[in-house]
Amino acid sequence: MRPLERLVGMKLLDAEVSADGAGFQFSDCTLAAFNPVSLSKQLLEIINSEVCAVSFQESQRFELRFSNGSTISISLLPQDYSGPEAFCATFSDNTIVVE
Repeated sequence: MRPLERLVGMKLLDAEVSADGAGFQFSDCTLAAFNPVSLSKQLLEIINSEVCAVSFQESQRFELRFSNGSTISISLLPQDYSGPEAFCATFSDNTIVVE
């Protein structure tokens, strides 16, 4: 299992998206996004939904799919990086995944 697949089954508890990035609080993980984020629905419609799948496409995007059919996508396009990282996921057992 890839480390980011641990997000499957977690519920999105809270989220905040701004021009400077985004933060997502899951039941057992905090995800900070530094690259552009796109949402298929309004945040209020995604909060309290469960992650049912994750996909990672190198140099393209990292996407979370939720039980209600919505998605959150973080760009991994080279031109979208404003710093060295696109996102950082910190799990409750202190496992950290950085891309």
